[in-house]
Amino acid sequence: MPFTRNAGYLPLPSASTFLWHYSPVERASTDLVILCPPIGQAYMSTHRTLRHLAEAIAETGVHCIRIDYPGQGDSADPAEGLTADSCILSLVQLCDYLRAQRAFTNISLVGFGLGASFAYKAASKTDVTALVLWDPCISGRRYLREVKLLSEILPQQEKAEISEIEVSGLQVNSAFSSSLERLSIVDDSKSNAESVLYLYQQEKTKHTLFAKQLSENVKRVSISEYEGYADMVAYPTETVVPYSAINEIVAFVQVSRLQPDHEEESPTDPLALKASHLLGSIEEQAISFGSGGSLFGVLCKSKKADGPQDSVVVFLNCGAEHHVGPHRLYTQFARRIAEKGVPSFRFDIEGIGDSPAVSGNDDNNAYSPVAIRDIVQAIEILEQIGFKRFQLAGICAGAYHAFKAAAELPPTLCIPHAILINPLVYDWDYSNAGGVNRVGLYGDIARYRGALLSREVWKRMFTAKINVLRVFRNLISYTASMAITRIQSFMGIENIVAKRLDNVVGRPCKLHLLLAENEPGLALLLDDAANSVKRYKRAGSLELKSIDGADHGLSKKYMQEKLYKYLEDIFMGAK
Repeated sequence: MPFTRNAGYLPLPSASTFLWHYSPVERASTDLVILCPPIGQAYMSTHRTLRHLAEAIAETGVHCIRIDYPGQGDSADPAEGLTADSCILSLVQLCDYLRAQRAFTNISLVGFGLGASFAYKAASKTDVTALVLWDPCISGRRYLREVKLLSEILPQQEKAEISEIEVSGLQVNSAFSSSLERLSIVDDSKSNAESVLYLYQQEKTKHTLFAKQLSENVKRVSISEYEGYADMVAYPTETVVPYSAINEIVAFVQVSRLQPDHEEESPTDPLALKASHLLGSIEEQAISFGSGGSLFGVLCKSKKADGPQDSVVVFLNCGAEHHVGPHRLYTQFARRIAEKGVPSFRFDIEGIGDSPAVSGNDDNNAYSPVAIRDIVQAIEILEQIGFKRFQLAGICAGAYHAFKAAAELPPTLCIPHAILINPLVYDWDYSNAGGVNRVGLYGDIARYRGALLSREVWKRMFTAKINVLRVFRNLISYTASMAITRIQSFMGIENIVAKRLDNVVGRPCKLHLLLAENEPGLALLLDDAANSVKRYKRAGSLELKSIDGADHGLSKKYMQEKLYKYLEDIFMGAK
């Protein structure tokens, strides 16, 4: 069954909350499912699966909502920051709002991980028809303990620079910590749901006490195992959607629907989502564009800017992570630069995040062959708004797309700056193997260079704790790769990376290469275009910056702050 989708903001009492609403077209429905995501890196990894689940539910004629909790994704930040209590409260407020609108007869909550725990607690505070608890977190205290144990891997000098626990970009402050300490779904609270589906990992067993609690307090309980957990929560570029679990959830939602006492019709737009919202002096606007509105992005700008704003920063997807950026970097950076009068547009290319694959392109393809087409469409919509200058910025795959776009888009487009953060390739090989192997090789070489002065590394080598044979093989392969490039250059064989670099600088466009420690980005560029790199550095057309102490994913707050300072200088200079 066809459906429409609409994104926007709902001004809940706790904070302005970003929602996606999937609405069936052919049949009016008073049934609604709210998808409750987990938090942190699990939120980023499961984003793809939950979008597919929302689409599958809408195709059966049931309305579906995806929510970003306040403090996560594109939602506003609550005063106390992201906490378990604020997530639960937002679900209760959303359900109460929908009940007050008399828009839906049946409201069901489907949650994964901590999102399932939030859904369960919310269902004890408001009326819901059914609950799907997909691998729920039984104890917040246990979750917090695991986070604290993982945080112990931080070097001591890094710990001294942070005032809170952080793992994989998730910052756990005192308010969040205390709310997690109190969270438990094995307690005296009773769900108001008529039906519950409890899914647990195939590799584990169900939680006996929780299963018993459900059986004693809920009319209809279904408990089953599912497979595909590890693939679903993998790094976003490697995730696999567990369709078997999705099918089971969709079937459960269908049989759990209660028949109303009389025929009711769902209002045309029961949510009345706002296309934009204000965050103090900042305005954010949800924009669907492209063919059939299949592409999606968020424009962020100041409402107090002096004079017209004709320059805009365009943030490009980092790998397969959606437009909020890794660890919500793009959302946070966009709002910070907007306060300084610099507008930005963060959007998803087709097949990534909230821009589903609709034209035959592969889903979840970070190095999508249609990325340049989508960047052009993003620029066109920004031109219609009034922007004339476009600063392209991206991390990893987004850096590649920024480089390629600056090289290939028509020279009539004004692209004064292209900011490449931790790029791994400059010419993606769509047969894949060659490009990936080269990235791995150059990454190893960069690590070798960084370890040359380490006494511990030399000690491990002489005590046979390092695979010396692999090291020498890599060094030989690296030397051979460099030699081939030099020979091709001497023979006048055109190198596509060198040509692209010439095109970028010739626009004119200043290229900024921002690299974390041991990143292969500079070595790869030098291998393909050493002479051009040296020439453009001397001319000031190419700037190199090192993000000292950072990793590829910029997973710690102090790394993100160092990157932001570099970006702020660039953006303010281009304002």
